[in-house]
Amino acid sequence: MREEDACGRSKDPLKKMQAEIDACMGSTTAQGFSPEVKRLLTDFTRHQDALVRFFNGLDERLLSCRDHIDEYKKTYSVLVGINEKLADMGEEPLELPHVVSDGPSDLILARVERLKLKGKI
Repeated sequence: MREEDACGRSKDPLKKMQAEIDACMGSTTAQGFSPEVKRLLTDFTRHQDALVRFFNGLDERLLSCRDHIDEYKKTYSVLVGINEKLADMGEEPLELPHVVSDGPSDLILARVERLKLKGKI
């Protein structure tokens, strides 16, 4: 048996083992990333894009809440005015809904807490 043949045969199992190790370790392809790394990067990007869409939608809804809060303040002011007129006429003022603050974030947080207490969220 020639020495070159013996070395060639002994390298074959080593090449197989290296190929298996490379497959398990995610060896790089010609593009620089293993297929598994590419898949993970694609998944990451897809989920990241979904979060961006979620936050954009949430921002739109919060800005819409601002309009509702402005309407709430106007309506509350009307109720205060009615109560003042009732008091001027000698009547007992009616109970008004509790106002947390003038800031939208406080009002939104108070409404979230109310929904939590009711077990809705």
